[in-house]
Amino acid sequence: MARRGGLGATAVAVMAVAGISAMTAAPAAAATTAVPPVVRPAPAPAPAAPVEVKVQAWNMYQLPNILNAVSGTQADSDARVRASVDQLAASGADVLLLSEVNGTAGRAILDGLREQGYTYQTPRLGESCAGVFGACSDALWSVNGGVAVVSKYPIAQSEQYVYTNYAPLAPDMFANKGAVMARIEKDGQEFWVVAMHTQADDTINDRASRTHDIRMKQAAELRRFVDTFAADGAPVIYGGDFNTEYFAGKGRPDAQGLTEFQQLIARSGIDLFDPGALPFTYDSVTNTLVAQQGYTGYRDTLDYVGTTGGAKVRWVQIPVAGADPVSDHEPVIGYFEITRADGSIVRTGVDPRALNPSAVERAVYFVQNSLETAVRIVLIAVEDAIAQVQKVVADVLRPAGPTVTAAPAGTAGVASSDAASGDGAARTAEPAAPAGSSSAFGADDAAGPSSGARPVSVEPATTPVSATSAPLDAVWASTPEPAPSGPATPAPASPASPTDASTVVEASGTSAPETPRSEPTPTESAPAVESTPTVESAAAQGADEGGVEAAPAR
Repeated sequence: MARRGGLGATAVAVMAVAGISAMTAAPAAAATTAVPPVVRPAPAPAPAAPVEVKVQAWNMYQLPNILNAVSGTQADSDARVRASVDQLAASGADVLLLSEVNGTAGRAILDGLREQGYTYQTPRLGESCAGVFGACSDALWSVNGGVAVVSKYPIAQSEQYVYTNYAPLAPDMFANKGAVMARIEKDGQEFWVVAMHTQADDTINDRASRTHDIRMKQAAELRRFVDTFAADGAPVIYGGDFNTEYFAGKGRPDAQGLTEFQQLIARSGIDLFDPGALPFTYDSVTNTLVAQQGYTGYRDTLDYVGTTGGAKVRWVQIPVAGADPVSDHEPVIGYFEITRADGSIVRTGVDPRALNPSAVERAVYFVQNSLETAVRIVLIAVEDAIAQVQKVVADVLRPAGPTVTAAPAGTAGVASSDAASGDGAARTAEPAAPAGSSSAFGADDAAGPSSGARPVSVEPATTPVSATSAPLDAVWASTPEPAPSGPATPAPASPASPTDASTVVEASGTSAPETPRSEPTPTESAPAVESTPTVESAAAQGADEGGVEAAPAR
């Protein structure tokens, strides 16, 4: 028993010593292993404030020298150069999106702007076809497209595109008309701007040329051009003369019920700002240069600004010309926010040469569309002749109505031959209304224009802007910029002199009731109007009515 007990005690002692050794050795072993430090993620930095960009789009009405020579307007073009430079510079815009800066006068405007601090400029569209995409022509009879981007900030990249769709048998076929896009950097953030000018209506026969359809095709071309160089989601700002009538276009919906302005948005993919509450941009009432071209009574909006991607519009302003306008169009000023984003805004992996049609394709387009247009001209002439013959025949075959005998002076009315019918009732004729006294919204005009004729814009129900409104430089000098946020506030009235001849519309995320067009009189300032991009003016209600002669879009 003692041995067995001794062996057991010995075993217990050995196990105890081993356990103590293990416990004392564990901390030493642990001390030789490095413990990783605890890393806590740094708090995310607050998002940087958006970059604010002020852009002005303006058709400067400077035609090619050949057109000035034919029409005898070169002296007028030269006389408007200095005032054009002064008003463009007075806007304080960061970027100018210009169209119709053709000829020597257009070149002088660009040179003058360079002296005013707009040192970064793209070449005029199609001045040389080297590096230009689309259907650019270097033929002797071709002129540049008159589109350019001018900036106070560096232009890192610029691209040009000439439309492949155009109206044959029209002045536009001799111009490299299209779009210019430029990549600009401000405050460390890059963004794209696009200036453009689309098909005008001054063709040999607008009905036969189908100019609206061509503009919609050009809008699709513009979308493809921009998508070739701008990455998905890249901030892009657009501005120019789209030649698409906002108000008259309401009376020409397509099969889906879209107005011409809405069709333009759908085809181009641009979020265009709705100008329904703003003054007209092509107005014979306020702009003498429009009236001098014979477009008496014409009033509509043809010029727009818009965005895609990370660019958003804050508010838009259209100053109204004074007594001595420098262009037949009014400028459109937009205030935009560029959302800061990491990564490049330039698309890669797309070959821009795919934008270029072959020589055969260009020749086929010209021949085919010229023949189709000529055939339509003949068919329209025959159709009009038949309609005229039908009218004459109808007048001849129309049954004679009751004769009306003028009442002697001093009588109350006019005796009718209906008295001979035996009922003994004599009818009294109402006095005829004076010519031109019928309302633009009266029953006589409810039917609108005849089929095939371009409806014309009518004046809104509000008081029209006086042609003696203050000049644009006075407008910009006297109109303070709105606060960074919140609804637009009315500008202070100036009873002594009309210094504010424009209306400001602020973009809003909430819906607002329909707001009538605000057109200041010579003795009051234009109010600031808070609006959504879908607000409509009172002029829209009668856009396809009225009795004045329609004028082609310019």
